[in-house]
Amino acid sequence: MVLLSIASVILATLIGVGLVSPILHTAAVFPFFYTAMKNRDYRWSIIIAFRWALALFATIVIVGVFSPGRVGSSIPLSANVVGTIDAWVKIPGSTPPADLPYLLWGTILFLIGSVISGGLIGFLAGSIAISGAAFGALYIFRHGFNILQVALVVMPLWQLSMFVAGGFLLVPASQLVYQRFLNVERDPGDWPLLRNCMYIGAGFFIMSLIFRYATAGPWRLLLERWTVL
Repeated sequence: MVLLSIASVILATLIGVGLVSPILHTAAVFPFFYTAMKNRDYRWSIIIAFRWALALFATIVIVGVFSPGRVGSSIPLSANVVGTIDAWVKIPGSTPPADLPYLLWGTILFLIGSVISGGLIGFLAGSIAISGAAFGALYIFRHGFNILQVALVVMPLWQLSMFVAGGFLLVPASQLVYQRFLNVERDPGDWPLLRNCMYIGAGFFIMSLIFRYATAGPWRLLLERWTVL
């Protein structure tokens, strides 16, 4: 799955069409997720989701070092990502990246999409969000003074927390389709794991809202000091 995710980034970069890349990225992971969910291996389903997200993010950043323009053309709304980061650093009072509407509505749409599609729409939406975050990180890396310093601020804490929340919420949100329409019976022993995923996911989502208010100012100051933005 990780190798397919890496290959999906390379292929999406070669094609260079933003609408195609989420489909390629989702195709690399969903068959594995579907099989794990059908087998009621929910723990492995969670691991699959996080491994895919990490592989996708890291590969986009690495490939983007060599071909940033081509990678940018393969990511939906990449220009908006760069523009928001620039404005946040340079223009006082600007809206920060991944602001409250993004956190709230992005999470709601992600959950609704996962519930009605068994996770398929969730992966499509997650691919767009992760790709955008990776391109933003690449942009910050390319304008940083010190790679170790910049590595600490390539993604806002509130956005990172939202991604972690989504990873934990994906499985319980998707499980309904497999139970109702694919005849996957839920064993009573499955409930503690699914319940804990919901609690952990909700906790990280609340943390993302707290981080938005508590760390936005310091994050902006660090970007000003550690980059040439």
